[in-house]
Amino acid sequence: MKWLFICSLFFSSLFGAISVETKWTEGDTFSDYLQKHQIPQWLIQNIDDEDKQFLSEIQSGVKVFELYTKEGTLIQSLIPIGREMQIQIFKDEQNDEYLFDIIPIIYGIREHDVVMPITVSPHSDIINNIHHAPLATKISHLFKKSINFRKLHKGDTLALIYKQRERLGKPFLDPEVLVAMIETAGKKKFIFVDEEGVGYTKTHKDVSYVTKGKKKVKQEVKVKSSSFGMPLRHVRISSRFSYKRWHPILKRYRPHLGVDFAAKRGTPLLAVGSGKVIYSGWMGGYGRVVKIKHSNGYISLYAHQSRIRAKKGTHVKKGQIIGYVGSSGRSTGPHLHFGLYKRNRAINPLKMINKRYNKRTKIITKVVDIIKKKKVPIKGALENKKRLLEIVKNPPELFNWQGTKENFMYFNDIQKGSKG
Repeated sequence: MKWLFICSLFFSSLFGAISVETKWTEGDTFSDYLQKHQIPQWLIQNIDDEDKQFLSEIQSGVKVFELYTKEGTLIQSLIPIGREMQIQIFKDEQNDEYLFDIIPIIYGIREHDVVMPITVSPHSDIINNIHHAPLATKISHLFKKSINFRKLHKGDTLALIYKQRERLGKPFLDPEVLVAMIETAGKKKFIFVDEEGVGYTKTHKDVSYVTKGKKKVKQEVKVKSSSFGMPLRHVRISSRFSYKRWHPILKRYRPHLGVDFAAKRGTPLLAVGSGKVIYSGWMGGYGRVVKIKHSNGYISLYAHQSRIRAKKGTHVKKGQIIGYVGSSGRSTGPHLHFGLYKRNRAINPLKMINKRYNKRTKIITKVVDIIKKKKVPIKGALENKKRLLEIVKNPPELFNWQGTKENFMYFNDIQKGSKG
């Protein structure tokens, strides 16, 4: 088994190691990447069949972390596939060969306190002073319903506490805001964030619940159709989406960045939404694949097809047949592996697709229970409010993300007899 440990850049410099952060080039295959770095192509043949399918999960634009010798030889490359797992390519100097593995992404979590005067706007001031665009966007979103930003004055105060995952000295994934406050015109306006990332102006939230009584009422409700429909009809889910799933056979963690639907061979596959076909053909372990680009940065993927019907470059409509269920590629039987991506990041398709098989919005009559609401305290809200008020009295030095460097480096500690 291979273990990773973190060393500082000081130690890496002793070995003459150079850290480089790049982005995966659009259209590049794993084979292309190996060729660019003069890594023998036989590395692909040595990869377990179960792992080869994940080579297709590398998304264009994803950040790749590389480590080189001073002579320019690649020592290690870390390529994320999802938010929890990453492909690792590393050089075994004892045998002078490159090895492959899929390992968990290692990151740290640090809490940051922010107190600053508003000079332009909360969004602009976070960008200018902290250089953390996702944090600026999140604060603007949290306050958008409770604060009129146009009425803020120069000299008003913004304060917040947030947590940030860090990888190689840089932000990894979005920040987690715990509490935020804007003081304007002598009044303090708070936002308390629950575990789901939803902001509230009070330290509690109203939660709906069904009364114990059996009394029911009739009402007309509007069933809103999701922007995405089902990729096929009459299905059974055989494997769900997971960023980090323990593989019972391989005895190690692997991602499953999609949903598997068991279905008979030849079952028609339907486009979950209108869009342009950007890929139609063979894709490694996924076999015959169709990828459709939709609006708002979404891409859907339909793998293991027996026969493809949609051609690259054509436009398809929601519900249109694009292919047929099969077991091409790395597959134990006929099924559809369906993937959904938002701006090149895999997301859980079951949270986005409409299980009513592409039915349009309509008005129905429904019998429902009587719903009441109760106040539920937001976990940690009172404690975070108290902490924030103390921080405002003694403002800390702002942490500037632009000033950070890749001051952490991964090295591989390979035990004797381990297998890549």
